[in-house]
Amino acid sequence: MNRQSHHIPVELSNLLKLLACIVICLHHYSQYGLDMHHISGPVYKVLRSVGGDLSVTLFFFLSGYGLMYSEIRRPFDLKRFAVKRFWRILEPFWLVNLFAVIIYLILGVDNIATKSPLNVVASIFGVLRFDPTMWFIHYLLVIYILFGIGMWLRRPVLVVGGGIIAFIVIAVINRLPSHLWSSLFAFPFGMIVGASPDATIRFFRRYEILFVGLIFYAALMYCFVFDGQQTNGPLWHQLNNILLVVLLLFIIGRTPLKYMNWYKLPSKWQPYYEVYLVHPKILFVTLFSFGIFIPLWIFLPLTFAIALVFCNIPSVSEMGKLTRRK
Repeated sequence: MNRQSHHIPVELSNLLKLLACIVICLHHYSQYGLDMHHISGPVYKVLRSVGGDLSVTLFFFLSGYGLMYSEIRRPFDLKRFAVKRFWRILEPFWLVNLFAVIIYLILGVDNIATKSPLNVVASIFGVLRFDPTMWFIHYLLVIYILFGIGMWLRRPVLVVGGGIIAFIVIAVINRLPSHLWSSLFAFPFGMIVGASPDATIRFFRRYEILFVGLIFYAALMYCFVFDGQQTNGPLWHQLNNILLVVLLLFIIGRTPLKYMNWYKLPSKWQPYYEVYLVHPKILFVTLFSFGIFIPLWIFLPLTFAIALVFCNIPSVSEMGKLTRRK
């Protein structure tokens, strides 16, 4: 009899993050392509509508799970956490921003990043958002700060979850776009699963949970979404995001372990985060600088190729180790 999985292997997590980043690429490609009438079709419309929210939800959930799963099982060291976690986000973020700003300057692109020397510096360090996808990185950094405070206070779920709930309430009151808040629940929920994966995944692998979840989802969709014909509103996105996490946990709990850890590529060949950082820059340079909407079969391979370059640039910590060895 095959053993079932009661945790999320790191190999599966990395694969799911890669898939999420691919869908993010397709979401933005569909968004700009449809809005500017370069492409058409139902697949692109679906990707434009729900691809971004679902992908960010998946990424937030897996990030919260992995962070909690690893940090709760060893003594918390704030310095180690800051260096490892924040640098993993910031170093490629700054490098890709630098690359994009240099390209903009060479091409003479009329962009907020090139308006002044101060804007150039602020854009490189991510203080000035010169493409709309950078909000995700800012959110992730704030969540990591809350997580560090929470671990210091020994209440990480309470601090992160409380901060996110407060932000969601403020966002709803101020009617912020749903993509800025409807996926945030997934991070603290991932933390809860990461703190006790055996218990939570055993719970969500039950067929009655799947059945109740689908019935509840269908009822709300009928009463509040389809009846009001608001198939692209905040409730629509929130329901889809919640159902995604429930289905993911059900599938993981029902899948034999031997099928969960086959994705064992070296880290240098897993540029999921770099794919997210690079793809909007390629879209903006080609579309707004050259006026060219490149075909999908060129866009995706080009994104991966450039992302792999950034993924294989030695980090400062790696270069420091090499210097010390010499």
